[in-house]
Amino acid sequence: MKIMEMPLTLDEVQAWNLPAFEDMVRGLGNYPGAVFDFTSMLFTNTETKITVAAYRNQSAWDQGVPLPGFPLIQLRLTRAEHVALEGANPGFAALEAAVRDAAWSLMTSHPKMLRGPLPAQGEEDTRQNAFATGTLIDV
Repeated sequence: MKIMEMPLTLDEVQAWNLPAFEDMVRGLGNYPGAVFDFTSMLFTNTETKITVAAYRNQSAWDQGVPLPGFPLIQLRLTRAEHVALEGANPGFAALEAAVRDAAWSLMTSHPKMLRGPLPAQGEEDTRQNAFATGTLIDV
């Protein structure tokens, strides 16, 4: 797993040209060892939403304690922006492909996707995966 290490200092956020973030760092202080991690990635048929949280340092990240008072940072894309970005950014295209591959793998193999009545004690389990007969296609 990879997380982003990036200083959260006044000098750093001034380069972002976002006065609200500058005000927060002035109020919260500098965190030269800050790290950032995803709190969610949502891909739907209408939008993409990627949300990132700031942590004081890696120890705070290990404990799951985001930096108090610092807002979540969110990238929101329309479906059209998402599709255009896939063509322009190979890393983003690989991300969606990997997420889709992993999700379909879970859908076709996870026990929670078995359908049919539970077998009685000692009987053979004949339940079938809901997606067992499906075939993945490239579109």
